[in-house]
Amino acid sequence: MNKSDATRTTILVSLVLALASLGDALIYPVLSADYQAFGVPLFWVGILLSVNRFVRLIANRLVAYAIEIMGVRSSSIWAAIIASFTTVLYGLSHQLIVLLVARLGWGMAYATLRINTIHKALEGKKKGLLLGVSGALYEVGPLLALGIGPVFIRVVGIPWTFVGMGFLSLVAVYLAWLLPQSEGEPNEAKIARLNWPNRIEQLVFWIATVVEGGLVVMMATLFLQTGVNPTQLIALTAFYLIVRRLSGLLFSPLVGWLADTFGLKLVFLVILSGLMIGLGFITLGIIEAGVVVCFVTARMFAILSPAMAIQVAPEVERLHLLASLTTWRDLGAAVGALLGLVTLKMLGTTILFGAATFIILIYTLWIFKNEH
Repeated sequence: MNKSDATRTTILVSLVLALASLGDALIYPVLSADYQAFGVPLFWVGILLSVNRFVRLIANRLVAYAIEIMGVRSSSIWAAIIASFTTVLYGLSHQLIVLLVARLGWGMAYATLRINTIHKALEGKKKGLLLGVSGALYEVGPLLALGIGPVFIRVVGIPWTFVGMGFLSLVAVYLAWLLPQSEGEPNEAKIARLNWPNRIEQLVFWIATVVEGGLVVMMATLFLQTGVNPTQLIALTAFYLIVRRLSGLLFSPLVGWLADTFGLKLVFLVILSGLMIGLGFITLGIIEAGVVVCFVTARMFAILSPAMAIQVAPEVERLHLLASLTTWRDLGAAVGALLGLVTLKMLGTTILFGAATFIILIYTLWIFKNEH
């Protein structure tokens, strides 16, 4: 695949993922704020919003196997169709079992499109830049949904808004259809085993646990420690989540270009150093600045970690490696979201984030001392 082919394919599959994500991005704030409109008991809200992540712990390896058989184009088309259908279901059905199936379907679709996006970006000559561009393009979808979704809900209501988002997501099916023809390799396909994680996968797990899962759920509690007015807490938390999304949109291409220009390892170490500074801020009680630094650096880490990971694996194992890497990331985020508040209450801010900083430091020193 030449440079132009790799760039075009990466852009296309990234846009497929972005548009397929419209319903998922909107369901989080809507279901949390107005679960009665869906006829869902409060107990099930957290389950519905997290089950798509838990199913990916199994789905990632199955998806990699399916991609080997079907190819990137066919698997992306089917994933986009499933994503659009599940978004429409959010609007048409308020039966718990239907919503649960829809969330499970989205988990499979997202796993497919995420692995395809990273896989195609890593085929290009400028791996860092393409990973950055793909990360930025993905953020366009959720930001679009969060921007226009609430406006449409006020005008036409929740059901029709999700139906409209579902039909808009059909554009993702068309873009997937434009992907170059690719044939799978059924004779070579196999379901990868989930082995004990290597050092990069361990680092991905810890950062996902602390930031992607833990910090997101702990953020409101941390802000209360700074004396924030409880009535302003929801707006402040939402603002920082938008900052998290915007950092991916604005900085991902830049960090990818820097990695290609100055070396992947050097930029990776700078990002980890920045993350430790952010965790250190939180440890010292400088909460708001620490949250921003952690969100930005963790997003940049997520962009470049696949490029670091493939340096220790042959190209024929790339899909299996990406499936393993994304599984450990999903597991970390799920563990962090599940145990974050409990751990914060048990250990306190200083001990928890001080320990997290020390753990990241150990892995940073290991990367510094090793060639890859």
